[in-house]
Amino acid sequence: MDKTSSLEKSYGFGNLMTAIHSVSNKFSDTLFYNTGTYSVKKLSPKDNADAKLFIQKELVKRGGIGLDHLYYDEELLDLHSSYGAKGKFFWILKFEGEIVGTLGLVIHSDKREAVINKFYVKNDIKDHAQSLIKIALSMAKKSGCRACNISLSQREEQLQKLFEKASFKISDRSLMMAMTFFF
Repeated sequence: MDKTSSLEKSYGFGNLMTAIHSVSNKFSDTLFYNTGTYSVKKLSPKDNADAKLFIQKELVKRGGIGLDHLYYDEELLDLHSSYGAKGKFFWILKFEGEIVGTLGLVIHSDKREAVINKFYVKNDIKDHAQSLIKIALSMAKKSGCRACNISLSQREEQLQKLFEKASFKISDRSLMMAMTFFF
């Protein structure tokens, strides 16, 4: 039995999204959702090394996109500190204790928009990565933002589809395609 089907059979994907949305509105300090198999939580200092390694591996799997600068991104040295400031958030998605997804969110100081960054997920759990997106959108909305943006490479078609499924709209088709979610 694969990871995806066992979660869907146990909880039903629609029910999972509803539960995540209701839990994300509470914004506890650490855990946002836990099915016993998948969990979404805020990054803690003890997760730094594993999150950095996961992101670097995913960068390489994406064909080296950004290897010149993103692989050695200084934020990766201490993600917890980098996203510990006001208006910055970082979540990890775990499957049976292993990091399988990450997402950073930065709320602009004028609170008009938020930007998703450091979004990485393993290919086999893309549908369950919606939980990270839902939590980020909920936080952006709760912060008063009118829009949430992400920039993706034109080569990242699977990620584009994932964000389109979450109601993001393409707002720019340059080399780095911009996608926007309006509240």
